[in-house]
Amino acid sequence: MTGGPPVGHVPTARTEPAVPLVSVVLPTYQRADVLGRAMRSVLAQTVTDLELLVVDDGSTDGTAELVAAIARTDPRVRYLVQPNGGAPRARNRGVAHARAPYTAFQDSDDEWEPTFLERLLPVVRSRPDVLAFTSHDVTHLDGRVVRLPAAHVPDVRRRILHRNLVSTQTVLLPTALLRDVGGFDVHLRSVQDWELWLRLHGRVEIVHVDEVLVHLHRQADSISETAGYRRSLRRVVRRHWRLLATEPGALRHAVRRATIGSRPLPTPWRALAPRRHAVEAP
Repeated sequence: MTGGPPVGHVPTARTEPAVPLVSVVLPTYQRADVLGRAMRSVLAQTVTDLELLVVDDGSTDGTAELVAAIARTDPRVRYLVQPNGGAPRARNRGVAHARAPYTAFQDSDDEWEPTFLERLLPVVRSRPDVLAFTSHDVTHLDGRVVRLPAAHVPDVRRRILHRNLVSTQTVLLPTALLRDVGGFDVHLRSVQDWELWLRLHGRVEIVHVDEVLVHLHRQADSISETAGYRRSLRRVVRRHWRLLATEPGALRHAVRRATIGSRPLPTPWRALAPRRHAVEAP
C-alpha cells in the first residue's frame, strides 16, 4: 500500500439532521436527456433510507429544471451546483456533503436494478473494512452488450492490480473510508476509480457480488484510450508502482498501457524499467 497525504481535496461540510443509511452521489454535466433515468433508478431502490446528491458540474442544458421537478416529488433529492471542474471534483463535493455512513455512486447516463443497495448493504455492514461491488453490463453505441466481470472474481485484491474490475457505479463502501483517503484524485482525467481502489487496497477487503445489478450506457463522449487516458495511467503508475510490482506482471502491463505510442520510453519511465524486470525475473 502506498502512503502519503490525501490527494483528492475533499472539502468539509456541516452535518445536517435526519441521517440516512446511504448517500448516493451522482455527478452530472450536460446530461439532462438521460439524467432522469439515472435518478429514478436510485429513487426506486428497495432500500428507501437514502439521500440522492446530484452534483451539477456547471450544466447549462436544463439540468437544474429537471432535478427540481424530480425533487418536488421526492424530498430525498439534494441538488449541489459547482463551476465546471470535472467528475472527480464533483464526486468529492458529493462525498463532502454526504450524511450517511455508507456511500454509493451513480453516473448520469447509467442505471441500477432496484435491488442494488439491498444486495450490497449486508456485505458492507458485516465489518467496517469492506468495499462491495456488483457485476455490470455495458451497452455500446453499436448495440453490443458486454458483461463485466464475465464471471465471479474470488480474489479481487490481487486481480485489481492488473486492471480495474470495479466501476464506480457498482460500489458501496463506508463514507469514512472515502474521506480518510481524500476521495478521488482531481488531477486525473480518467481511471480515477482505479487509482482510488489502489489507495484503499491495503485497507479494505474487496468483495464481488456476482450479479448484474448495474447497467452502463456508452455515450459518444465516453472516455477512451486517448492521450489523456495514457497521461492518467502514467500518474497512477508513478504513485503506485511499488504496489503494482507486488503482483507479477501487473506493473509491466500498466507501463505498457501507459506508454503506448511512446518511442523511445519517456525519461520518467526509464527508472521504472530495471525495477520492473527485477521484480518479474524468475
